[in-house]
Order: sequence, then C-alpha cells, then structure tokens
Amino acid sequence: MKRSSVVLFSMLFVLGLVAQSGADSYDFSTMGFTDGQNLEGMSLGVATFTSETGDLRYYSDYGSGIGTGYGWGAAGDTYIEFANPVGALSFTGGDGSGDNDAFAVTLYEFGTDNLMGTWATPVFGGLAEPEWYTLNIAASNVGRLIFDPGNSGVLPGTKEGLGGLVITDIGFSVVPVPGAVLLGVLGLTTAGWRLRRKTT
Repeated sequence: MKRSSVVLFSMLFVLGLVAQSGADSYDFSTMGFTDGQNLEGMSLGVATFTSETGDLRYYSDYGSGIGTGYGWGAAGDTYIEFANPVGALSFTGGDGSGDNDAFAVTLYEFGTDNLMGTWATPVFGGLAEPEWYTLNIAASNVGRLIFDPGNSGVLPGTKEGLGGLVITDIGFSVVPVPGAVLLGVLGLTTAGWRLRRKTT
C-alpha cells in the first residue's frame, strides 16, 4: 500500500510536468495556408501571433512563411505572445530574392514583461549566401517577443521601409507552469507524509 501511494503520486507529478511542457515547432510551408491568407491573431499552441501593421499574412513566395505588408516589401514587426513561459527559441527567416537581409528578436520576461535583450542575425542573403538564416536563442521564461524583419539587411527595420523578409520556421520549448510544479510537489509531499505516518 505504501509503495503504491508513492508510485501513484510520483506518476501524477511527472504527468503534471509533461502536460505543461514540451516543444512546439512550426514550418509554415506545411500548414495548409493559402497565399495572402490573413493570420492576424492566429493562435498555435501557447503562441498568439499579431503584427505592428495589423496585417500578418502567409506568403507562398519568398520561402513560404509569415510576414507583414501583403503588397510585398513592407517590413512591419511580428509580435508573439505566449500563454506559458517558453525557452530555447529558434527562428528561420529570409526571402530568397537575392537582396541583403537581417532580422532581430527582442524578448520579454513572462509575468513581469521585463526586457530580456535583443538578438540579431548578421547580414545574409545577396552576396552573403545563404538566402535564409536560422537564429537560435538559449533563453528561458520568455513571455512575449518582437520579431523585426529589418529593411534590406538594415536593423532596426521600419514598417514603412522595403526589403523585409518572412519567418519560414519557428520553434520553442514550453516551460512547466508553476501550478504544475506545485501540484507535483504537493503530491510527493503527501506521499512522503502518508508513508511516514504508516511506518510509525
């Protein structure tokens, strides 16, 4: 009986953590969007996507991804808000059109909205092949971010400027929320208390 209680509560602890954690990865070219489809306010898992210009859309050209300014060339920022804290973020962006490109990602802390920092790519594309770049950020407890697609490799970009790019892929890990951890700790504490009580 003692043993089964410990096993049961340990399983609840693990299941609580697993249910609230994991990795999300999106390749926008495989998600069935149509060219020009409006994605403003789209939710994928714990992430909600909006944009500086209010016209986040899917582009089948330029590497198949999401960006702003459907009359191609605008470079408004993309905003991503997370319902749970996330970490280990990855972004692939570019346009394959032969010009210079660059992008930057600014992160804000989950719960406090404190600025965590900005990570930027080098200039790529054009003569500096390849045409797409993957930026990996080893951060944790991220609550929201701003993705700046730049203007023909110039950062920070402006929404009225030309030479933006699309996000073709995004990935991140979802961090267990404190409630799941608390549930697990309470389960293990209760199991230990019951085990001790039965042995005395």
